[in-house]
Amino acid sequence: MITSGQLPDIVLTHNGMLAEMKDKGLTADLSPLIKTQNFALDRFDPVYIDSIRAVSDKGELYAIPYGINYTMLFYNTALREAEEKMNQYIASDTK
Repeated sequence: MITSGQLPDIVLTHNGMLAEMKDKGLTADLSPLIKTQNFALDRFDPVYIDSIRAVSDKGELYAIPYGINYTMLFYNTALREAEEKMNQYIASDTK
């Protein structure tokens, strides 16, 4: 769509793409619309609104958060301990 010169009305993406979209002129400030429609931004955690505003030059709001993703890493500590023992064994065997 974008290459044909027709932009979509709504784009679903992650906030990591917002700066690139802004740099390409693909964003619009939603603040006037939010104000005229009495859209309650206080329903959102201010951290998420602020992270979107941080992409802008003058505090514009280019997006509304729709979800939050948490990234976690779990690992088996017994495997880590076994790896350390193996490394110690290899190190002592090479001396």
